[in-house]
Amino acid sequence: MSRINQSFQPPTYWQQFEDLTVGLFTAVYGDAAPQKVGRPGQSQDGVDVFGYDKNGHLIAIQCKRLEDNDANNDLKPGGAISEKFFDEAFEESKSFKPAPDLWILATTAKADKKIQDYARKRSKETGRMLQVWDWDFINICLNRHIDLQLAYYDQILQFDADAQDLEILEVFAEAFQRAAFRTPIYGETPEEFLPALKDVQHALSTGELKDRETRRVIRQGPGGWQKLTSKLAKTYVTKADQALQNLREEFRKGEERGQIRRSGIILEIDSRLQDELERLRNEAIVNLNEALVELGLPPLKGGGHE
Repeated sequence: MSRINQSFQPPTYWQQFEDLTVGLFTAVYGDAAPQKVGRPGQSQDGVDVFGYDKNGHLIAIQCKRLEDNDANNDLKPGGAISEKFFDEAFEESKSFKPAPDLWILATTAKADKKIQDYARKRSKETGRMLQVWDWDFINICLNRHIDLQLAYYDQILQFDADAQDLEILEVFAEAFQRAAFRTPIYGETPEEFLPALKDVQHALSTGELKDRETRRVIRQGPGGWQKLTSKLAKTYVTKADQALQNLREEFRKGEERGQIRRSGIILEIDSRLQDELERLRNEAIVNLNEALVELGLPPLKGGGHE
């Protein structure tokens, strides 16, 4: 259900591109306070933005704004960068101390496989992690994170209430695509099942969908269920959220009472409890489907409206 909604144009000025890169850093790595290096006029040691990922690794980004103009003289992404351009940019960054764990060349140039391959080659040669963020990658990030669109492109976007509701529900639908809603409950493990339900509830309340393994935000909507303007859709989503909460509580109680036991790679669950867990899970899917259908979106499988 994920889709590209907009084709964003690069910022007009290099300062705007640096500002956008700060926002991108937070969206990609979760650092709430990445910083620009120094102030205009000060030496930046070949790095414009730096910050840390959630494992404490230092990441440094150099911003290079390249531009082309179309037939109407409107700004468009610049042409592909060269290996020489990449090496010169990396050389500039070597005076930045301490040496970053990852160096990124963020550019408004178009995506180019040759330079992506070259970055991997240079990583191996230098023993340093080197990457390129081209404009195609940045455009994908912008489309995944509505907050970035609103922060940096609000003057050219025209969001109405219906469009916002659709964005929110699409995040919810993506959250419900996890295995926790497809695998038979006896095939789950508490270590995976309960955190998955918690992550989905987090997405419903905040609009923030995280990757299970890396914990990075992989999609950000304009908000959680409280931001929905459709009263009926909001009612259905809150019912789905309550069903998930009840599901988590019943599963925990079943563990405590010994009604859920491990048997190899599967769980042995008392039949009456298993029926109740499946009912609650299906109740969550059914209610989300009602919200999706209410706004004209396709329903998920396994919960009616198929």
